[in-house]
Amino acid sequence: MAVSKQTFKGQLARFYRQPEGLVDQVLLQLEHQHSGIM
Repeated sequence: MAVSKQTFKGQLARFYRQPEGLVDQVLLQLEHQHSGIM
């Protein structure tokens, strides 16, 4: 990925107006569901 994961999480957190910890959990769940994508 061009953007670092940290920057990506920060942008998601601002976009969804959620704390980064929550974004982290969502990303983790997505990675578990689609382990082949990232």
